[in-house]
Amino acid sequence: LEDEYLENLVVLSKGKFLSGYAVSLGLFILGPLVDMIQAWPLNRIDDPNVHSVMAKEAVPTFCALLVLLFGLVACAVAYETESLRRQRRVILQITGAVYLSYVVIMSVEFAMLGNLWSFLYGKQGWILKLIFFDLPPLISLLFMSLPTFLVGEIMFLAILSFSVIIPTVLGYWQSMNDIVNSGIEFTRFSPFWEELCSDEDRPDIVRSCKIDYVYKMALPYILVNALMIAVIIVSALSEATNRRLFIWKKLTRAQHSKIIKDHKKKEETIIEMFQSF
Repeated sequence: LEDEYLENLVVLSKGKFLSGYAVSLGLFILGPLVDMIQAWPLNRIDDPNVHSVMAKEAVPTFCALLVLLFGLVACAVAYETESLRRQRRVILQITGAVYLSYVVIMSVEFAMLGNLWSFLYGKQGWILKLIFFDLPPLISLLFMSLPTFLVGEIMFLAILSFSVIIPTVLGYWQSMNDIVNSGIEFTRFSPFWEELCSDEDRPDIVRSCKIDYVYKMALPYILVNALMIAVIIVSALSEATNRRLFIWKKLTRAQHSKIIKDHKKKEETIIEMFQSF
């Protein structure tokens, strides 16, 4: 019955799967791919460090692009292949593997170039890079109607790698702590901080400044993880609804089939009664 449910889910969600891949590809092209292409002329600079950065960005970008394209093409082919007519739940395995691979590839890219945006957004630019660069293609999981266990695996890996392991190992959290504990660095971001938060005679104000700073810096990180958890919750609610509809559909068909059988049985009984006279 579980295989029948998954098969029914995949067949009914054809538009969601294909549009989900299209959205992921569009967001990826608009973000990482265009960013890499527009920055490629920097390779003309005769500096090995620049060439190294561009290579570190290009390889994961093309790998992730190929993975998403493979997923789209493989699913489209699976839907149109007659031999897979009763085995289309394989699309779930393909989609799970594609998005898990995407998370792994972009985790490698994030580990190598997570601080690449620091020249523009400061030491906490890695959080913005996550929100606007690495994670947007995963938003498709919100409406693709994947099973909850599959969405949970993908999001768990994303949270673990992007939010816990890599920032901890590379010291991104420590850099935030260093800024908070350093009065000089802490107040250098704007005249407001300099004027308000550098008054050593008002330790209560300095403490409030630090709390305000930490909250504002941590808020994007908290929200992006909350959104990933929300995707899992929405997926669970959607799956519960899909399962209820599937069960209702099965019961309706069974009742309809029973009514038809009973009707035929009554007809046969009436015919036998007339033939006996």
